[in-house]
Amino acid sequence: PRGDRRMGRQQAIAGIDLNRARKAAIQVEQAVGQTLDHLAAQKIMARPAIGGARQAVAQQAAVENLRQGGHRRVMQKTPSPVHGGGMRPLVHIRLGLARARDFILPPRCLACGAVVGESAGLCIACWRQVEFITAPQCDRCGRPFAFDDPGQRVCAPCLATPPPFRRARAALVYGDLAKSMILGLKYADQMHMTGPLAAWMARAGAPLLADAEVIIPVPLHRRRLFARRFNQAAALAFALPGVTRAQVATDILVRQRATPPQGRLSAAARRRNLRGAFAIPPAGRPRLAGRHVLLVDDVHTSGATLAASARALLAAGAGTVDALTLARVAPPA
Repeated sequence: PRGDRRMGRQQAIAGIDLNRARKAAIQVEQAVGQTLDHLAAQKIMARPAIGGARQAVAQQAAVENLRQGGHRRVMQKTPSPVHGGGMRPLVHIRLGLARARDFILPPRCLACGAVVGESAGLCIACWRQVEFITAPQCDRCGRPFAFDDPGQRVCAPCLATPPPFRRARAALVYGDLAKSMILGLKYADQMHMTGPLAAWMARAGAPLLADAEVIIPVPLHRRRLFARRFNQAAALAFALPGVTRAQVATDILVRQRATPPQGRLSAAARRRNLRGAFAIPPAGRPRLAGRHVLLVDDVHTSGATLAASARALLAAGAGTVDALTLARVAPPA
């Protein structure tokens, strides 16, 4: 809705330049860190392998440790070549860069922009407002339950009309704070939030991610994608911890029909609105055959979008479809 877009832009405009500056500082820090890692790797491999094959293996393990984890893994216990010859100064340089960045451009709350103690966090006031979804919840759609009832594992709506997806999970209840962050991401280019938001999603949907063979963000129609310049669902999918770019497929599921905004539509109207909206190109079908698919989107409202996407994927040969979103609207108890 136009009002939501305007509100999202207004909320983000005060902090957007600062966030961009911080992002640029992080990129510079990462570039310097990569150079330090390269120098460290050369230093490790230049040492004579006095211990024979075992020492050579340890050297190679140390190099791989640097390539995969950067300074965070260097700080952990690593094979002896790292600790034996001057790696600590490089670690201190990287730590110094991070501290200098945080001093010049202090980390800010993802929601309100207040200065916080560490990156990718919320201030105390916002933390108190956010509502994470945890058990007990419906095994099918992830709807949070008010209390734990061992005899109730599936909610009444899912019993009456089982959704086409196997499981759906969300990290947050779609309240005012979650709405503010999502609007900032969608309409104000607050891309610095994708990492921490995706980390919350990964925690909520760990079993779904463990089963996923293909991760598919819910697509935008090409006209809306052109207007927005990016798909927020794809940005969240690529930011999920431990997910490789090869696992995320943005070309299997397409939105072949532009649909009107659904913000003010009822659940039944949403289902009608999305009928025939999604399709799988012929080239995508072999990549789906019998595989476990994980759909990713920003908000689970009525479930109509996730259901329509899941039906299209299952009809094209997917084995199972799960759904993971950042937030979901919690129906009245």
